[in-house]
Amino acid sequence: MSNKKPKISNVTRTFLTGLLVTIPIFITIYVLKIIIEVGGGFFDPIYDLIRFIAGRISGNPDIKIPYHPVIGFVLMVLLILWVGSLAKNIVGKGFLKFIENTLKSVPLTGKIYLGAKEISDALLGNTQRKVFQRVVIVDYPIKGVKTLAFVTNEKTIIDRNTEDYISVFVPTTPNITTGYFLMYRAEDVIEVDLKVDEALKLIISAGALEKS
Repeated sequence: MSNKKPKISNVTRTFLTGLLVTIPIFITIYVLKIIIEVGGGFFDPIYDLIRFIAGRISGNPDIKIPYHPVIGFVLMVLLILWVGSLAKNIVGKGFLKFIENTLKSVPLTGKIYLGAKEISDALLGNTQRKVFQRVVIVDYPIKGVKTLAFVTNEKTIIDRNTEDYISVFVPTTPNITTGYFLMYRAEDVIEVDLKVDEALKLIISAGALEKS
C-alpha cells in the first residue's frame, strides 16, 4: 500500500485561498452593516416626529419623507462630533457635567452609565481617569484556569476583621462592556507585561491578536 498523502487539487486550494481572503471582508462588511443599522435606528423616533409634524402641517398623515439608515448613521457621527466640540469649551463641559451627574443620580441608570464610561475610558485611552490600573492574570472561573483581569483597586477593605484584597474586573469575550467584579489576595494575582489596550485587544479577539 502506498503511504502517499492525497494531493489537494488546484481547485480546492484556490477555493480555500479565496475563502481566507473573503471571510474577513464579509465579517467587516457585516459589522459595518450592524453599526449603520444601529446608528440609523437611533434617529428613528426623531424621524417619526418630523413625519408627524409634516403630516399635520400638510394635512396628509401618510406623507412620505425619504429616509435611509445611512442618513441616520451620518447624523449620529455628526452628533458625536458636535458633543466632542461641546466638551472642549467651558459652557459645554458644564452642561455635559450636569447630564452626567443626572445620570449618576438615577439608581439603575447610574450603574449602567458608570460601567460604560469606565470601559470607554479604558478603550479610548483617557489618561484623566485610570480606571484599569494594570493588567494581571488570575484564576477564573476555577482554580487552575487562567484569565486576564484588570486591577481596579489595589487595596479593597471590606471590614476591620478581614484582610485587604485586590479588586479586579474580568471582562467577557467579545463584549467587554460586561464582566465580573472579583477580589483576590495579593499572592493569587500574577503580574503580566501588558498594557491595558493590548489586553483589551487580546480579549476582544479571543486571543487571536497577540501583543505587538
